[in-house]
Amino acid sequence: MARGTITSYDQVEDRGFIRGTDNRVYSFRRSYVDSDDRNSIEVGMKVEFDPARAKNRKDFVAKNIAKDSTQAKSPKTRLKINPFTPQDPITDPVKFAGRNDSIQNAIYALFNNKNIMITGERGIGKSSVANQLVYVAQGDMDIINRLSIDIDQSHFAYAIGDHRCEPSNTLVDIVNALAISALTNLHVKWREARRTAEWQFDLKYVKRGQKTESERIQPSELINILFGFIVDIFEAAKQEVNGIVFLIDEIDSLSPSVQIAPFMKALVETLRLRGYQNVSFIIAGVTGTMTDLISQHPSISRSFETLELPTMTNSELREIITNALLGSTVTIKPSVTKKIVDLADGLPQPVQLLGYHSYRLDTNLNIERNDLQCALGFIVNQQKRQEFEDLYRHIPGGLGLETVKVMAIDYKTEMKLNEIAAKSNMRDQDFTGAIKQLVNNGIIVQSDRECYKLRTPIFKEYLRQKLQLSVLG
Repeated sequence: MARGTITSYDQVEDRGFIRGTDNRVYSFRRSYVDSDDRNSIEVGMKVEFDPARAKNRKDFVAKNIAKDSTQAKSPKTRLKINPFTPQDPITDPVKFAGRNDSIQNAIYALFNNKNIMITGERGIGKSSVANQLVYVAQGDMDIINRLSIDIDQSHFAYAIGDHRCEPSNTLVDIVNALAISALTNLHVKWREARRTAEWQFDLKYVKRGQKTESERIQPSELINILFGFIVDIFEAAKQEVNGIVFLIDEIDSLSPSVQIAPFMKALVETLRLRGYQNVSFIIAGVTGTMTDLISQHPSISRSFETLELPTMTNSELREIITNALLGSTVTIKPSVTKKIVDLADGLPQPVQLLGYHSYRLDTNLNIERNDLQCALGFIVNQQKRQEFEDLYRHIPGGLGLETVKVMAIDYKTEMKLNEIAAKSNMRDQDFTGAIKQLVNNGIIVQSDRECYKLRTPIFKEYLRQKLQLSVLG
């Protein structure tokens, strides 16, 4: 009789895996589970079973599976505040990790009233960096003191307006959201009367004066409205603020029909020409989309300082875990930290995701390898299962599937085209078409070093289970 923990179970394919106390991985099907326990199969379940060799004589199978009889009755689930935030950017400067050079460059740009364009791949931490800059602009000194930045007896006391874009947003939506956000942050009321005109925002139209009809607003009019609003902010809060920062996040989610680049270029130039040097914009989005944005109006790159975020170092990723657990009674084994960092592939978001579920599944105030295995099983087979299955359906057959298999089996996160071809005993040119199609379908991405990697590191774990692959070192 052997014992272990269920790390994954796919109900559709009726296939699961158990990590034994001997550290071997055993596969199983529902029919192998005792009839009394079949309806309670779940990730993290402690079981006992009869180990056996699979038909191929290499893999292992678990049979006659039942709940571990040595386990005491499960205690009630204890709710606890989880310090990891996979769905939200880091807002607490104390929890923010790494990015010292990027933050220093951005603070210098803000200090000199520059506009900032934050770019990087998905999951790289753009929103977290943007949030830290917002806190700095509001006067928070945590990051400034941590980086030993001398601001020469000056101080930041900026009004803040921020908006996270959605696909349906128009320019009017964005301006409206920035205005409402700035007013909320300042706790002052928007005085609508300006000269002889009364401007009122609603989602798609602006009403002027006492007219009952609505007329679609033009970008030039919208610039004048926002400029007037900025003037009013300075008038209403002139004793409180010495500048304004507007953050527009996830700009890559906007429809291509929203001509945000020409609008931003014209708006920035208007502010500078009218003497409002102390108004800065921070925009953030995925690298490829930001390149497209610049193509709308190439000269916009002269109006913004580009802050392209690279992947994080291993020490920075470890710092994310250390900072998250600060003040917590929960510890984590160094080997688990290393495994999380390896799985994250330089991205902070997978660290937060794996940390969150490992912390959630921990029962003894010490995150161990088994907690991480259960967390990974939950993510792959439940939380992200639909997302990964959708990706899998877009993998072309033939050489496309062969390419993905090679990349999933290999221990390296990135591979060159010639490496993929060599492992398949084929020529480089045989894979060119398949690689291009995989990139276009969003299955793999190309790095700056002419290497390719799977879209997300955890997707590799899904593929290994789906295709029953073993890792090659």
